[in-house]
Amino acid sequence: MSGRLQGRGLGLQWGLVLKGNRMRFLIATALALTLGLPALAQEESLAKLGPNAVPVTADNGWLRNNPAPDYWAFNPFVKPQVTTSACSVAAITAALNGLSGLPAKSEDTVMTQQQLLDLTANADWAKLSAEGGDGVTFDQLVGFAKAALTARQMADYKVDAFHPAVADAEAGKTMRALLTANEASATDALLVYFNQGVVTGDWDGPHVALIGAYDATADRVLVLEVDQEWYIPLLDPGRGVAGRHAETRPRRSGRAGGADRRAGAYRQMTVSLADLGRVFGRIGLVSFGGPAAQIALMHRELVDSRRWLTEAEFLQALSFCMLLPGPEAMQLATWCGWKLQGLRGGLLAGLLFLGPGAVLVLGLAMAYAAWGQMPLTAALFVGVQAAVVVIVFEALLRVSRRALKTRAHWAIAGLAFLALFAFDLPFPLVLLAAAGAGALLGAAKPPADRPPPLPSPPGLWRQTLRTALIWTALWLLPLALLWLWPGGLLLQIGQYFAKLALLTFGGAYAVLAWMAQAVVADLGWLQPRQMIDALGLAETTPGPLILVTEFVAFLAAQQQGGMAYGMAAALLTLWVTFVPSFLFIFTAAPHLARLMAVPQLAAALAGITAAVVGVIANLGLWFAAHAAFGRVGHWSAGPLHLIAPDLSSLNPVSLGLSLLALWLLGRWHWGILPTLGLCALLSGGISLLAIA
Repeated sequence: MSGRLQGRGLGLQWGLVLKGNRMRFLIATALALTLGLPALAQEESLAKLGPNAVPVTADNGWLRNNPAPDYWAFNPFVKPQVTTSACSVAAITAALNGLSGLPAKSEDTVMTQQQLLDLTANADWAKLSAEGGDGVTFDQLVGFAKAALTARQMADYKVDAFHPAVADAEAGKTMRALLTANEASATDALLVYFNQGVVTGDWDGPHVALIGAYDATADRVLVLEVDQEWYIPLLDPGRGVAGRHAETRPRRSGRAGGADRRAGAYRQMTVSLADLGRVFGRIGLVSFGGPAAQIALMHRELVDSRRWLTEAEFLQALSFCMLLPGPEAMQLATWCGWKLQGLRGGLLAGLLFLGPGAVLVLGLAMAYAAWGQMPLTAALFVGVQAAVVVIVFEALLRVSRRALKTRAHWAIAGLAFLALFAFDLPFPLVLLAAAGAGALLGAAKPPADRPPPLPSPPGLWRQTLRTALIWTALWLLPLALLWLWPGGLLLQIGQYFAKLALLTFGGAYAVLAWMAQAVVADLGWLQPRQMIDALGLAETTPGPLILVTEFVAFLAAQQQGGMAYGMAAALLTLWVTFVPSFLFIFTAAPHLARLMAVPQLAAALAGITAAVVGVIANLGLWFAAHAAFGRVGHWSAGPLHLIAPDLSSLNPVSLGLSLLALWLLGRWHWGILPTLGLCALLSGGISLLAIA
């Protein structure tokens, strides 16, 4: 029996890592050499756990529904089962289901162990892992994992090995270091633990189980049973069981839907300022397509790919930002940075989100003033727009699966979409109605085990007042200087866009339409053709759509005083437009968690969160129509107001590039940046060929 484990056994001193573009799948051993054990009888196959194991009962059923960071994939995808010697197949099946990204609670679509065995057609594995089977060697396990990946069309995942020599304190330290590094990495490690009972002391024989999470504050790894019946603390051989579970509900690592008060501190330990800068620098460079696409990009990077934020945190913050005047995507980026790295992180994230787009808009405005329209640039942006359409709808599907959990959520989202798309109702009215519906229908009742609201730290309100005063002074300082030193047109521009920053409720498109009428008809700063070009530019550059104000201010001032005067107006406009967003976020962010602990407000914001799905759907369709068709009009009948694209103006290049982007992102899992780049290059190349 050397090299094999019977019954529940898998193991030996080995582990494997399946590395893909998006995730890593790590199987780690028990760090101990175990002898073969006889097959366990059916009646003995139930868990025999030590006193520190916590059963997953009705009282702590949140474990089934609130996935742990990085190892989220396991929780929704394992059906209750008696594992016995099939625990190996159960663990591999659960991991592959998780890597496939199936939605939570979709039991009808989750692949079972038998289905995976049938798919791989591996009779030997079925025999070895069956009840009473001989068990498997690690080499056999690796072979089956590879075959399963191939059968699931996931063959791009690579296999590495992890070789702890002995179950000592150093090996335990290595395991915790591995998990800690994974928390901060751009990819995810999904772990299966071999011979878990031997290491934890909570099982009387070799067994394979799933790693649930690493709790850095308690320095312990939590093991989730494959049948989701127990949550077991991992033994640190140098210290005994790491941490104790005296409470009824086990403590989790730092992102359990707001249940762990230490979450913020934990994230700040694992997300460095440099990592934050790299990620938001990338987001700032590729955040094309307006707020819907930008929110989708942040969701993909911060929630899906890196697990830096939970779904609940992201959506709550988004709902809150949509209530504020100003660009919600930039405010959301600032909030995310603040949540992960405090004031420095908020400033860095907000500035990096704005910076690339602001520089590009200024450069294009200068080029426009000097040479007029540039056909090649416009052609490149056609490809960018085509790819962004796919990114928006990809995000819509992901967010809707996770945000719409009840019929009330679906109803609110659908009504919000109809209100905006079909009836053209004011955006603030839609949000107000969604908040009222959420509160009235109880779209998101707080769970029974919601912790009591945290008390305000001493001096918090004084700090809030100080923050508000400092940022208000910074915002108004340039206007005060221009008022003291007669600023002429610069003062007019600053005053107008400062007022606009406080009144920009209704979404970016409503704001741009309002501004377009004012700067052409009322203020006379631009000609209609220039304003149309400016609005087109807003759709084709990274960063918030409201950056078009920079373009407008530059042209208005440049036509009166030259390039330097235009640059001064552009910088002033950036300041008075975006400093208020930092003011709102840094003043309100410390109170958001406490506000969310108020049941009525939490329910109202949950209604807004559901409405956000409808908002993204409306913006997505609006953007898709303008990307695919050269002319988009409107059709009205009574209260109905619908967009009506001219079918004869269909741009086949844009449509084809959107289909290409869908294939690259959906089938081959390309990154956003290479997809955008390829579509832009192809569009530019086609334009040059047409000119030639």
